[in-house]
Amino acid sequence: MHDARDAEDQRLLHEGEHKLLLAGYFTPVRDRCFFRLGTREAGDEAAQRVFLRLLAELQKGKTYSVPVRVVVWMVTEWTLRGFHRGLQEAELPDEWDTTGPDAFSEWENVLLWLVGS
Repeated sequence: MHDARDAEDQRLLHEGEHKLLLAGYFTPVRDRCFFRLGTREAGDEAAQRVFLRLLAELQKGKTYSVPVRVVVWMVTEWTLRGFHRGLQEAELPDEWDTTGPDAFSEWENVLLWLVGS
């Protein structure tokens, strides 16, 4: 089975069909991420990171000395290891909540001036 999969992956890789190549791994990668992280949201986020990294590498023309399936599973594993290390998300202190400039205030003043004239 691996020989047939590897041959098809190589064909797609040589033809530049990167999206189609990665589509074959979508369900197994997503399932692995979901089961490792425990929630659908975290699993989907991790899977998205896996595919974005793989697609970027393939589009840059990166070559591998191992079959594509090995690369997919290694990138998945690396992503899962670094995805959620049990750290809490940091929040900014309340005093950092600054308001930015209102991009529309100038236009509102112009419109009020036009309507008033």
